[in-house]
Amino acid sequence: MANIQHVLLETLQNLSECDIKTFQWYLNNGIKEFRPIPKAQLENADRTDMVDIIVQCYKGNGAVDITLSILRKMNKNQQVEVLLTKLRDGKETLLKRWDLPWTMLSTCLHPAGVREGV
Repeated sequence: MANIQHVLLETLQNLSECDIKTFQWYLNNGIKEFRPIPKAQLENADRTDMVDIIVQCYKGNGAVDITLSILRKMNKNQQVEVLLTKLRDGKETLLKRWDLPWTMLSTCLHPAGVREGV
């Protein structure tokens, strides 16, 4: 069974170096209800370190929530859908809150409940 850390790591591994820098910028500056992570904590962090820091700072659901929020702000909609699919379709449910019908997830995560490309 995959766990949250593995799924988040796979997600970050699919981002370019430029995208990782942008992702770190959002973590450093904070978004919505999430407190920022100090720049010094992420400065020399590779992707595995970033996952550990995100999970440590925001815990299970929060780590997924902030990752999804940042990916949406970066317009990485395909990665959002891939991450949600991995969370939803794992051999065991990683997070019960993501065990929702796809239409409900789409409404929660896409502005005005509209999925791009559909």
